[in-house]
Amino acid sequence: MIKQVTPEREYAPERSYIQNGTEIKCYKVLSVDNGIDQIIHLSDDPIFTIKMPSEESARLLIEDLYYGEYTGA
Repeated sequence: MIKQVTPEREYAPERSYIQNGTEIKCYKVLSVDNGIDQIIHLSDDPIFTIKMPSEESARLLIEDLYYGEYTGA
């Protein structure tokens, strides 16, 4: 399952994290089209990739990224 976390631009501009299996990739946000559906345009190549030992640990890290980036905690 692929999960994506894009923090609010005021807290962490220009980053979006995508989990695919045991990998988490960080991409640069190039632009955001606001409308009925928000469309986020990302760079083609990731800034960095993190390989986690299991899908469960990747899921936990993406949740930490989500809650940490959105709440500032």
